[in-house]
Amino acid sequence: MLDARGVLLVLAMMAGALPAIAAPAERPCPVPDAQCQWVDVPEDPDHPDRRTLSLFVLVAKSASRVPAPDPVYFLAGGPGQAAASDLARLMVPLLRDIRRTRDLVFVDQRGTGRSNPLACDLFGESLTARLQSELDLDKLAACRDGFDADLRFYTTRYAAADLDAVRAALGHSRINLMGGSYGTRLGMVYAQTFPEHTRALVLDGLAPVEIKLPVFIGEDAARALALLERDLGRPLGLEHISLPATVTLPHPRTGLMETVTFTRDNVYALIRLALYDPDTSSLVPLAVDRARAGDFRALAGLAATADARGHWGLYLSVICNEDLPRITEAERAGLRDSFLGEFGFATMAQACADWPRGAVHAPAAIEARALLLTGALDPVTPPRWAEKAAQRMPRATSVVVPATAHGTWSRRCARGLMRDFLDERDLDRSCLSDIARPPFFVDELGP
Repeated sequence: MLDARGVLLVLAMMAGALPAIAAPAERPCPVPDAQCQWVDVPEDPDHPDRRTLSLFVLVAKSASRVPAPDPVYFLAGGPGQAAASDLARLMVPLLRDIRRTRDLVFVDQRGTGRSNPLACDLFGESLTARLQSELDLDKLAACRDGFDADLRFYTTRYAAADLDAVRAALGHSRINLMGGSYGTRLGMVYAQTFPEHTRALVLDGLAPVEIKLPVFIGEDAARALALLERDLGRPLGLEHISLPATVTLPHPRTGLMETVTFTRDNVYALIRLALYDPDTSSLVPLAVDRARAGDFRALAGLAATADARGHWGLYLSVICNEDLPRITEAERAGLRDSFLGEFGFATMAQACADWPRGAVHAPAAIEARALLLTGALDPVTPPRWAEKAAQRMPRATSVVVPATAHGTWSRRCARGLMRDFLDERDLDRSCLSDIARPPFFVDELGP
């Protein structure tokens, strides 16, 4: 997701200012008042006598003298985000109301963060690299062959088993699972595999196996774009940008001049990423208007804010096993006419053809209580996927959060609903009517 820093970077690019952004200093434990530790698990659960993995675990203890016995386990998205190493420093402050009565537990999923990371820098920092839509198969093959891992054991099924091993090691009988995006899939797999240890689920931006990435990416992005145009009160006019366009401009982060080519594919992909966050979406009309006039600096700013790094080994282990094999030829053919076209599908399919095959899970009913939250403007996991997931979750309560895109965590109202649900109180939905989309920018000074 593009955060507030991303918005500032785009504005700086448009204004000609070039901020220097330093990486935060690394600490032994990412959250100062938390406890960090390691839990060893077998890479292949069927052969515990062979290779082991050390999972990095962060526990933010409750401020209560007598905390509730059922902690909240936070599950990161992606697949490929690191819950303990990367997200805990953001989520612990956001979840402070929940932390008042419950411990918060963050686990770097195997293949991410400090848990045998399967990281691969496929794109680098240049704008040209950031704008490419296809995977570099040679780089990816080199990463795949260099990973110190048996990639068959990095699917969601094994991540769920890891979570249960951490639960047992920490001495928790029943746990609450709180996941976002791909983390919702992991939470659902855990709940159906270990129902006796699952108290409740809080799932934000549902990505069940039925989503079959990347089949519906273009369709769901087009829906979010239509909602933006509805709220803007006019067509965005993407089709009127003269593309392809080769321009020379400064890199927003480094200030170095680069000559880059904007195409329909990479411009539409940038717009899709901007739709992940309402604040960044508010810049889109201005960025498109400028591009129509031949000024691509704002679009370059969007490209620079996207985090192109990633745990690609984990991402492909999940997608190549759980999503791509179930995509039909008819579904692939339908991609060609969607908002994003095939959007890198060809090289992803090629990468998956050589990716090791691992065991996967089969969807099943989930009996635990569940709160399903969705942003009304979400461009990747819109409300229809929560409706799909709810079909096998008879005790699910669904809430659509207005004027919100991918991830409702940033809304105080949504976090209040999460707290109410975990405490088994009636949900106070009155605050939902107060949430509004940020106004659109008319120039660099603001709305």
